[in-house]
Amino acid sequence: MTVKFVPCPFNGCTSQRVKSSGRWGWFVSCACGAVGPSADSREGAIEAWNRRFEPRQMSLEVGV
Repeated sequence: MTVKFVPCPFNGCTSQRVKSSGRWGWFVSCACGAVGPSADSREGAIEAWNRRFEPRQMSLEVGV
């Protein structure tokens, strides 16, 4: 089964791995050192990595 990862938000890399942290569950790790949220399963960690929150720049309106 081929797993597709969303590119890393820090470097755009698609070279991620799913790792187990023992008692804390599973997480996705990128080659740059970024890690995703932990989950109870490998599939859950991949889903969490792929649906992570992407911050947006917001503009401020000055004066009114």
